[in-house]
Amino acid sequence: MDMIWTVPLKALEPYHPFNRAVWMPERITRSGVARAIREGRFERKPFSNTSCEEKYGWDISRHESRVAHLVVNPAPDPVDIDIGIEGPPMDGVMVEGNHRMAAAVYRYDTTLQAVVSGLVDRAYRLLQPRGIVMSQTVTNGNLCTISYEDIRNALEEDAAYTMQCVPGDGAEAVIAAVNQGIDAHLEACFIKERGDNYEWVGGRLCCVVSRESLPTLIRRLLESEDEASVRLGDDILCSLNFDETGKHYEGD
Repeated sequence: MDMIWTVPLKALEPYHPFNRAVWMPERITRSGVARAIREGRFERKPFSNTSCEEKYGWDISRHESRVAHLVVNPAPDPVDIDIGIEGPPMDGVMVEGNHRMAAAVYRYDTTLQAVVSGLVDRAYRLLQPRGIVMSQTVTNGNLCTISYEDIRNALEEDAAYTMQCVPGDGAEAVIAAVNQGIDAHLEACFIKERGDNYEWVGGRLCCVVSRESLPTLIRRLLESEDEASVRLGDDILCSLNFDETGKHYEGD
């Protein structure tokens, strides 16, 4: 599910085209964009709409002219940002809409609208979207609150939570929870990079849920209006040695 975030441009500073080469070995410059504006050189055609052959004809001056056009005529559509695993290339941060981002930076805008995909938890830490508070608790069937941290601590370090469900007894609830993708809490519970896996084997849904994703899965089950989903969420908490009041106790 696509979600539009309001991202502080300060968080994107290492990735915008004034600070790194995007289209060719050299970078665009503020002075180059200012010169394009002064000379009335405004490239109206989006770079993404040009053919591969045409793109080879774009030099730095033309890219600066495109940014100049967007400075004067801000685009209403958000940029796309995909957050991957930390490391090369570009620290796992891929941006589609670099000319729009450069125009916002040139205007000294403070924020940028972006459709964010990929690793949601890392995206939240890296981009620090405004006006959003991530939930860090779940509420069980008895309306008792349990923190994400307590749920994760109930698992052994680096361990995943495993379970098997069958149709009519939990499988549908898990599928509905997982299929939400990224939810309003900016969280997901099926991220392969974490080790999450949900697979049908011999008529059973075999679930491997990482420490990071488990609280989100439990929260979604407990927030459901489906009685079977809530019951499964409570059963998972019980298997982790949480009692009905939300207190954790040491198992046998």
